Amino acid sequence: MITIKTVASLKNRFGEKKEIKYTPKNEKFQEIARRILEYIPEAREFLHENGHPKPGYIIFVNGTDARLIDTREFSGDIEITVIPITHGGELKIRNLTWSEIDDAVEKISQTIVKRGEKYDTIVAIMRGGLIPARLLADKLDIRDIGVIEIKFYIAPGETRTKPIVRQPLTLDIEDKKVLIVDDVSDTGKSLQVALTAISLHGPSLIHTATLYLKPWSTFVPDYFAYTVEEWIVFPWETNEVKKELAGRYEP
Repeated sequence: MITIKTVASLKNRFGEKKEIKYTPKNEKFQEIARRILEYIPEAREFLHENGHPKPGYIIFVNGTDARLIDTREFSGDIEITVIPITHGGELKIRNLTWSEIDDAVEKISQTIVKRGEKYDTIVAIMRGGLIPARLLADKLDIRDIGVIEIKFYIAPGETRTKPIVRQPLTLDIEDKKVLIVDDVSDTGKSLQVALTAISLHGPSLIHTATLYLKPWSTFVPDYFAYTVEEWIVFPWETNEVKKELAGRYEP
């Protein structure tokens, strides 16, 4: 099954959800895109035959930006989310500075202090949440930091519609107040899975925090500093993003 979901203004024109009763088997997204356009011609508004989104749209395939999956093959159910960029034009990339990160961390920590919340443990969602978690732990004077890793896929060609727990939490959090930290809530699925997994360890309280929130996220954390629509690049992932985009990004 191929499921196409839309949000914001596109939902009114295209419909909130359309389904194609076809299950890909070891197919690249370019092949899947052609099949989508064959069954749903109106998808040409936002989708090229090469699988890349048209200007003004962001497309996620099983939670991953379509521009980064040129060589990946898909089998099984596919969930596609199409997001119009409200300001129009091409996808904008925003390279964050350490100063902006510090500002976001400070804003969250001040909000937590003002609310009078005190946490025993911070759990970082790997890998993006590691540095924000350490910075928040320093601001809030929290010594115990645990990690959990959430992945949308295991290897090229083996994708999942929903994220999975790749590295479980090993820190004892029973009866403790826990703050889950990630860098950004984009689709919101990673936070939802982390929240469910961590709740099984018996904490007395769980709250969530991300530095940034995308307006289309299905999960809104308890704390976030700013809402952004751009594709944001954090200072600790610049080389990784450059490698991912090399030869793949097509305006």
